[in-house]
Amino acid sequence: MGNSKRVSSLGVLAVGLGIGAAMAASEVASAGTNSADGGAGALGVFGALAAADFSDAANAVGTAAATLPTLPTDFGNFAVSISGIDLLSLGTASADSSFGNIAIAYGDYANANAMSGFFNYASAQGSHSIAVVGDTGSFNYATALGDHASATAAWGNGNVATATGDYAVATAGASVV
Repeated sequence: MGNSKRVSSLGVLAVGLGIGAAMAASEVASAGTNSADGGAGALGVFGALAAADFSDAANAVGTAAATLPTLPTDFGNFAVSISGIDLLSLGTASADSSFGNIAIAYGDYANANAMSGFFNYASAQGSHSIAVVGDTGSFNYATALGDHASATAAWGNGNVATATGDYAVATAGASVV
């Protein structure tokens, strides 16, 4: 019994290390100039998110955008779609998803689209912002934060595209046009 427990523990450890290696090898794209440490900065991503305000967070992360994002001030335009079910659709925001995917849009004419594949996430926050994931891939993540921001993560697995700032653009994937 002791040997089988040891073998199963090693199996779980091997699977965990394999998943960690796959996540580390995933393609990442972001708008702006990354720092030498991959954009995490001295505080790390979570430290940057806990900063006092957004300008502190933008400086700490090391990803500089042309302008700070302009965010909506009310929830008059908000849409949420999970696994192909439209849970909420207010105003001009639109969110579309297929089974196993999540899309959230917040802002005037914001559009989030998470179609094809599984476990994809698209988030568009800002007036006329667009976030698209999918096109045969799984575990993709795209977020567009700011007016007219655009993020696309497609044609592959584990792609991450983050566009932060007004008119920012980010793409990730094997064959993104």
